Amino acid sequence: MIDKLEKMTKEWAKVNNIENYKSFNYINNIKTTEIKTTEEKTDDQDYIKVEAYALTWGSKTNLDRGGDYISQDAFDEDLKDRGQMPMLFNHDNNTKSLGGYWDKFEKDDVGIKFSGKLYNTVATKHEFDMVKNGSLNTLSIGGAWEYEYEKDGNKIIKGSLFEASLVPIPMNPDAQVVSLSEPKSMNDREVKHSDLNELILDSAKDEDKTNEVDDSDVEESNQKLITVESLARNLLKRRMIGD
Repeated sequence: MIDKLEKMTKEWAKVNNIENYKSFNYINNIKTTEIKTTEEKTDDQDYIKVEAYALTWGSKTNLDRGGDYISQDAFDEDLKDRGQMPMLFNHDNNTKSLGGYWDKFEKDDVGIKFSGKLYNTVATKHEFDMVKNGSLNTLSIGGAWEYEYEKDGNKIIKGSLFEASLVPIPMNPDAQVVSLSEPKSMNDREVKHSDLNELILDSAKDEDKTNEVDDSDVEESNQKLITVESLARNLLKRRMIGD
């Protein structure tokens, strides 16, 4: 297959009076590398998108297990223009217990819905599997609160959230995961390079046909190789700048 493509490349270069041309093999090497990085997906690169009510509104008649409830404006200031927040397990401030991050916070009549990504790493594989199969589906928040103490319960009137953890036994039983995406891979870059791979495979699909190269073969290979060379250069440029 490569010999035929090399032959077509030489004919193309000859027709266009190009002495120093780049072998098709260097493009094939790029293709091979991309297939390895996009096809060989490992578990530690998986993630799932999580949506959960990390906190819900309560009242004097609907307290959490610690006797607290949260005012609906308690975190308005804290979550305004908030960036990423750590997604921990069991409030353990340790990198091995860092499952991912929360980066979206939506307030509604129920509470505040957190959205983020949970990654499957060597350190968090057990918890990742527990969340994925639904065994671990409740949450607890960590931070600093300002209370208004009342006879019938402690009202949190203002707070600063440090993190939101996935826990087996929450202080608030209503703080639960509401949706999970299907596991995804961080190596979804194959879509970006599909045109390059398709052109390479398409150029070689008639391998079993005659190896003779006529004018139409040269003209077709000319157009394909120009396109492939352009795609390859753009691909290498993106890889050099970290795309």
